[in-house]
Amino acid sequence: MFQRVSNKFQDNVIRRLDPVAGAPVRGLHEKADTLADAWTPILQQPKASPEGTAITACKLGKATGPDRLGNDWYRAYEPELTPILALLLDKWYAAGTFPTSFLDADIFCLKKGGDQRNALNFRPLALLNTDYKILTRILATRISRTLPERLHPNQNGFVPGRTIHETLHLFEAAQQMVMDDPEQAEAVAMLLDFKKAYDSIDRQYMLQVLRQHGYPEQFVNAIWNLHEGTQVRFIANGSRSRKVQVTSGIRQVPASTHFVHSSTGATIPAT
Repeated sequence: MFQRVSNKFQDNVIRRLDPVAGAPVRGLHEKADTLADAWTPILQQPKASPEGTAITACKLGKATGPDRLGNDWYRAYEPELTPILALLLDKWYAAGTFPTSFLDADIFCLKKGGDQRNALNFRPLALLNTDYKILTRILATRISRTLPERLHPNQNGFVPGRTIHETLHLFEAAQQMVMDDPEQAEAVAMLLDFKKAYDSIDRQYMLQVLRQHGYPEQFVNAIWNLHEGTQVRFIANGSRSRKVQVTSGIRQVPASTHFVHSSTGATIPAT
């Protein structure tokens, strides 16, 4: 099992995993069904510690990072790994420094469709080490309860207790108000979006925003050091490129950097 997990995304020629009886066979570019693959272990109950809870929250069947120790390995050995992770992550967080290999990532290009000779028809995905994702999930969980107090009521994305449906209802109400008021017949609604939002955020600006929101300096420094000095390698045809330094943007770690992106975007003044 360990060899299969650790080599799963070694290159872009990946064998299909044998499904259980009655489960559909999935291809290379299809998302894994966490209950369909025969090698997927039985889901475990969450532990009381934040490290154990973060490990349990890691989805099975995901690609591994550069260290080849994926979510499945951490889930399988959660009882043994939790106390070790607790010691390591606490020391790294307190010191505000992290090992270089901890920050590394591989880039795997996932086919979106269309002409495969066009690079724009591939979506690059950063394959992060699971211990990196565990730490960022813990940090996000610690402050997620404060987001509703810090962000504008109209900021409904990635804020606990809020849904995007509230924004849609507000937009529908505004449309109805315009239709009922002749003086606003010429009103225009502008739907704006950030182009390459995560990749374009200036990290120095992000630090200023976090400090403006009053986050502890230790937390701000940890967020900075989780992005500063990051390196990636591109995977193509079974080979890895040289390491490339990443100097801008933030990583799209589920449930962790969404709050940073939301906090940063929420400070842009309305005009």
